Amino acid sequence: MTVKISIQGIEITTGSVINTQNLSWQDFEETLAELGEKHGFRTISST
Repeated sequence: MTVKISIQGIEITTGSVINTQNLSWQDFEETLAELGEKHGFRTISST
């Protein structure tokens, strides 16, 4: 089952970890763009 929601609909607190699987590079870039330049999150890609 796939669920798609806006990043603004998620509350992420300090120390939270979100793991994604099968995320295309385009989806990863779109997520970063939606977060904005000053998102304050550490993002890692292992591809």
